[in-house]
Amino acid sequence: MTDTNKQRAIAADARGIVPLESLFGQTCHENEEAALQQGIGTTSEFLGTWAAAVDQGQHSHGPFVVSLSAAQRRARIVKWYSAGIDVDDQKVAENALQRSEAYLAEAQKLSLTGSIAWDPANDDHFWSDETYQIMGFDRSVKPSMDLIMQRVHPDDRARLQHEVDRSAQGAQTHDFEQRLLMPDGQIRHLHVRAHRVKYASGKEEIVGALIDITEIRKSQAALDAARTALAHASRVATLGEMSASIAHEVNQPLAAIVANGHACLRLLRCEAPDLNYVRGTIEWIIKDGNRAGDVIRRVRGFMKNADTQKALLDVNDIVSEVAALLQRELSARQVTLRLELANAMPLVVGDRVQLQQVIINLVVNAVDAMQPVADTSHILRICSYEDDAHQSVVAVKDNGIGISAVTADRLFDAFFSTKPSGLGIGLSICRSIIRDHGGRLWATNHTGEPGATFQFALPSHQERGP
Repeated sequence: MTDTNKQRAIAADARGIVPLESLFGQTCHENEEAALQQGIGTTSEFLGTWAAAVDQGQHSHGPFVVSLSAAQRRARIVKWYSAGIDVDDQKVAENALQRSEAYLAEAQKLSLTGSIAWDPANDDHFWSDETYQIMGFDRSVKPSMDLIMQRVHPDDRARLQHEVDRSAQGAQTHDFEQRLLMPDGQIRHLHVRAHRVKYASGKEEIVGALIDITEIRKSQAALDAARTALAHASRVATLGEMSASIAHEVNQPLAAIVANGHACLRLLRCEAPDLNYVRGTIEWIIKDGNRAGDVIRRVRGFMKNADTQKALLDVNDIVSEVAALLQRELSARQVTLRLELANAMPLVVGDRVQLQQVIINLVVNAVDAMQPVADTSHILRICSYEDDAHQSVVAVKDNGIGISAVTADRLFDAFFSTKPSGLGIGLSICRSIIRDHGGRLWATNHTGEPGATFQFALPSHQERGP
């Protein structure tokens, strides 16, 4: 249709054929009007969009295509025709998607969490911007498994390869920690969680997230160092309280050595000394010297502020060492010690000094709990047994005043003590040590008889694994 009389461009919309110029200042948004006028005046065919003003100040978006036939392009342009499609819903959806992506990117940046996806079949990888930031690579670098392996700490590459092999075998989930060795030499700790996703097309991907937990690990390390220092101070304080007993334990064999030495001298002054008797006396001197050395070694080991050194241990050996160290103290406080140890206990992985500290603390608390009881003998029993879960259990049982219902829930809280002069750190440290060994510590009152039992359970080295 050609409007040769009026010589004006016209457009078709929902209202029918209207002059194109009538869109200006009416339905055409003012921001789009200049582009529309330029297109009409300079070309015979163009594609554009307009934002049309509608009711209540809202805007509807739409594309338009304007074109002329070959014959019309050779002639003078007298009319324009256009067709428009309302794509307002599409624009709204695009804007919402952009906002959602922006929110997700900010959330990942704040939480130090990156998104990852991996197609094992084609070794295709997707990393979010935060993943690039965490891994320390430029956004232009194409991610690959070789690139990841290069950034992983050398000591952790076997662990990552194990997870990759699991994925190849069809593993559905992955949850592990990984260290990165950054170019500047810093260590970055990651927690990786992912699962397998199968799409309708049959394609499978490993989709997940990696979280930068470096600061968390640094805080934990600082907390562990503070706890170790506090535990050492507690051990020194405990030995300070037992200093008289320890001195006696050392003096006793030394006095025996001196006495046996004098006896040897007297025998040797005889015209015909009994060499067998002299030999036996010298053997006693050696035994007493070793006994004094053992006491000193136990005390030095207990006081030593060294890093945790875990090894395979028999809890019965640890109980026996503690009993030897505390025997004099128990006798001085009129406490009878009975050891009821199982014949064969599963080995545990632990630090000898730390487990000694736990048992000593429980024994000292038990002795204190029995002192107010004056009408019965003070009997302390230390038992060991293997429970149904194949854990090694050590129980310290007394016949003292028991545990008050008022304080039962706070026994293991830091800086809470039922003793007038107590610091309230002993049981708290004991619980931390046992937890660090993968076990648990708990206390119960006896049923039908006075006293309480404090006991801890440690997993065997077979149950705990490597």
